[in-house]
Amino acid sequence: MENTNQAGTYAFGGFDENSKELKRLSHQASIALDLERKLWIDCGLQDGMKVMDLGCGPGITSRAIAEMIPNGDVLGVDISEQLISVAHSNNSKNPVNNLSFGTGNIYDLKTPDNTFDFAYSRFLFQHLENPIFALKNVLRILKPGGIYCIADVDDGWLMVYPDLPEFKSFTSTAAGDQSKNGGDRFVGRKFTSYFQQAGFSDVNQFIAPISSYDIGMKNFLDITTGFKMEQIADDKKQKSKKELEKIYDLVDQPGAWGAVGVFVGKGVKP
Repeated sequence: MENTNQAGTYAFGGFDENSKELKRLSHQASIALDLERKLWIDCGLQDGMKVMDLGCGPGITSRAIAEMIPNGDVLGVDISEQLISVAHSNNSKNPVNNLSFGTGNIYDLKTPDNTFDFAYSRFLFQHLENPIFALKNVLRILKPGGIYCIADVDDGWLMVYPDLPEFKSFTSTAAGDQSKNGGDRFVGRKFTSYFQQAGFSDVNQFIAPISSYDIGMKNFLDITTGFKMEQIADDKKQKSKKELEKIYDLVDQPGAWGAVGVFVGKGVKP
């Protein structure tokens, strides 16, 4: 039987510091919106489409999509009732009329077949134990010709300079513990294969680079590295916290640099 726990290695509400995690999610969603807007257009987003943003979190990306397609409709979906409540609250302060939110599980979407023109997920698939099953379920709810665009990580394309041993140890520990819980910090390189296995056509994959020059070293470490502490097992956290402190010393080190590749996969429903 397929595991139907969409949260996988991510479960908002179960973090040591949930308010800090919500702030990070919002920051992560906001800081690279210009890049994401380009990704959506490159993947085929057009005005008038009916769009689902899967794993929408606090709804920042959903809102950005809705603002890009004023004649379309956007539904933001997340498994966390807490995050959906935040998304509703955020939108109520400055409403976007073509935007709505609801709870949902990518493994068990209640949406009828052939409903959406475009679907998007960001940083969701690294947490999924059964990504192909998830892709098949999204394929079902897309209309023929509908597009699914996903953006996620591959730690093979995450680096800093100077090349700290603490960085290698910390990221390796986090990736290993996330893998034990069903996640995959190297999912990006597998998108083409996964889309094809799930039955999508016109599959494409590309990489969008982001560096500390683009967003600043502290922002870079916050969205790529610091949050990984939540993936690390309790018996390793003391050592990992010391490593993380050493990594953050890069913020004040002249000449320090970091870069990551955001892997983007796209498939079309035949």
